[in-house]
Amino acid sequence: MSIKLPLRVHIEYRGERPSVLYLVVKATQGNLRLELIDLPCFDRPVRLIWHKHLWICTYVNCPAPSWGDIDSRIAAPRLKLTDRAGRFATRAVEQDSRSVAREFDCDWHTVNDSVCAYGAPLVGDENRFGDVIALGLDETLFYRKGPYHTQQWSTSI
Repeated sequence: MSIKLPLRVHIEYRGERPSVLYLVVKATQGNLRLELIDLPCFDRPVRLIWHKHLWICTYVNCPAPSWGDIDSRIAAPRLKLTDRAGRFATRAVEQDSRSVAREFDCDWHTVNDSVCAYGAPLVGDENRFGDVIALGLDETLFYRKGPYHTQQWSTSI
């Protein structure tokens, strides 16, 4: 098995300059490079390198003196997967019950953070199930107790 190096794609967001009441300038230090995990391509893992602009407010008492670009179309804040990779992972877990961490060449926690973020609105949707017309009972062997391994059963609805 050969190790496949990730394909690295560099992007830069060229959106509007932030509009605030005070003069805002781009930081002289340049960019903040944020590495995000994207969908695999050409059977290789992909890393999206987002060159974020750093902005500085010149007002002395500004409550947020500096910040970076934010674009939820690229990635949700504080997540390591791109938006499309996060949605793909959520769909794969929901529909296929499969893990995509190996495909993305990342750890389980990275994928789980995105699945929790994108899946929470889906779980909270009251209309995701139809009307309940029947309930079922299931009896399952829970464990065996004691020296004679007496069967202990669990009944669930």
